[in-house]
Amino acid sequence: MKALGGAGPERLRRLYAGADLLVMPAIETPESREPWGLVANEAMAAGLPVLATDAVGAAAGGLVRDGDTGLVVPAGDSAALGAALAELAADERRRRQLGENARNHVSAYTFQSWAAGMSHGLRLAGASRCGDAGPTPR
Repeated sequence: MKALGGAGPERLRRLYAGADLLVMPAIETPESREPWGLVANEAMAAGLPVLATDAVGAAAGGLVRDGDTGLVVPAGDSAALGAALAELAADERRRRQLGENARNHVSAYTFQSWAAGMSHGLRLAGASRCGDAGPTPR
């Protein structure tokens, strides 16, 4: 297997278009933990389901929903990861449905909703310097 190296926006779009799913097999170590993994957002926006471990922030934070927008397996459980990968590899219809669900779900994760959420949090903390930034995020 050869590492792909860096990829700009055009190359990323082509890679997502040629993929069947995104696999994020992160594990937590004493030195690091996957905080979110924006690649999950990008792949889902491209209509790909995500197979992630529960150590991936996007899974722990609710973006990747087990059985709905992808599959989530326990971190470090290679048998569960392999079984989930085999399941998705064998079922194109399920991959497509999870991918469509993923595209629909991630569409709410916009820059505007992020800004509204941050403003809302800052207002709650009494630290906001701006007025109403729009509706409270869901």
